[in-house]
Parts: sequence; structure tokens; C-alpha cells
Amino acid sequence: MKNFIVKSFKGIVKSRKGASTVEYVTVLAAAALIGGVLVSNGGEIGNALKAKVSSVISSIDTTGKGGENKPEKPEKP
Repeated sequence: MKNFIVKSFKGIVKSRKGASTVEYVTVLAAAALIGGVLVSNGGEIGNALKAKVSSVISSIDTTGKGGENKPEKPEKP
């Protein structure tokens, strides 16, 4: 059993398959951790981050009509 685990780990380390995914996940986890710490500690930065996230979430269009922020096309005469 130990041999199997060691061989599997060596295969994972040697293979570069999926390395970019691991990098993206690491960056996202670090960003989430930093954001969480800033929000939980409050202060000016935490409050600004909360306000920005709230404004982004509230501007998400869930109607499926393509967004309210897009200007309407003028009708052709």
C-alpha cells in the first residue's frame, strides 16, 4: 500500500497535466482568504470591499434580457 501511494505521488509530481488549474485555484484561494480577512476585520478597506461586492451583486441581470445597463438601439425611421 505504501509503495502504491509513493508511486502515485511521484507520478503526480512529474506530470505537468493540470498545473495551470492548480495555479488558478491557488490564486483564487489566496484572494478569497485576503478578502475574507479584510471584510471580517472591518475598517475602511473592509467596508469599501463590502460596498463594491454588494454593488456588483445587485447589478447582475437575472432576467435574461441582456442587462439593464445597455443603451437601447434607436429605431430606424
